[in-house]
Amino acid sequence: MEHLTKQQIVLLTLFTSFVTSIATGIVTVALVDQAPTGVTSTINHVIERTIEEVGPSATTGSTQSASASNAATTLYSSPADQIAAATARGEQSMVRVMLGTTVTGIGIVMNSKGVIVVDKSSVATPGNYVAISSTGAQYPLQVIQTQNNGDFAFLLAGPVVTPGPASATTTVPSSLVPVSFASLAASPSGTNTLQLGETVIALSATGPSVDSTTVSEGIIQKINMNLNSNGVVDASSTISSFGTNIDSSNIAVGSPLFDSSGSIIGIKTLSNLSGNFYPIGYLESLAPTL
Repeated sequence: MEHLTKQQIVLLTLFTSFVTSIATGIVTVALVDQAPTGVTSTINHVIERTIEEVGPSATTGSTQSASASNAATTLYSSPADQIAAATARGEQSMVRVMLGTTVTGIGIVMNSKGVIVVDKSSVATPGNYVAISSTGAQYPLQVIQTQNNGDFAFLLAGPVVTPGPASATTTVPSSLVPVSFASLAASPSGTNTLQLGETVIALSATGPSVDSTTVSEGIIQKINMNLNSNGVVDASSTISSFGTNIDSSNIAVGSPLFDSSGSIIGIKTLSNLSGNFYPIGYLESLAPTL
């Protein structure tokens, strides 16, 4: 030993510790194998408790990161869950337009003022129309504008007068939720943000009650474009209609068409061919200003 250098002494110490650790491990395993069941259960319990105490602190950072990520993104366990969420979001902006006990069409709540758009055939017969919201509440409707060369009429829900003095303000029914419009703008590359094969959902009303809504799922089969003055499609062309594979027998006049996030992209009009929907996004700027 006295002839060893400091480095050799350190290495010898490490080697001795290593051999001792191996020997201790072998002896411990042998003793545990021969120990009674009660002793081994106690040892396992101590080890588990030690892991529980150390584990949370070691994983706190990753857990917080995962929580932050989940807060920023909505995750669905299956495509069916996403369709159900989109249906619920879209249905809250849909109303049934009724004349007496007859459903004459479907309307879409366009803004917070209570403006509702319908196919104008839905209000062709003079009368006192009412809207039934997704909550089942009923509100009187007033026709405020009808397109002469188009398919649509704009209605106003209400008014609902706040109880109080004569100067009380008129408010929009709280159960009417404005729809979310999907963007129909073209991307920088010139292609539209809506793609062929994209999943879409159509909602229709088969009766006056809220539980009579029919949901139809399909895909966009064709995006029909308006032609320019030369009879061709160019970068300035806009969408004229969406073609889908949804069975037209499940679609009533005014039925809205939603993307998989619940934003509206189209509406069924009387003049469109079966399975085609008018791109309602263009109506957003045409809604009457109140």
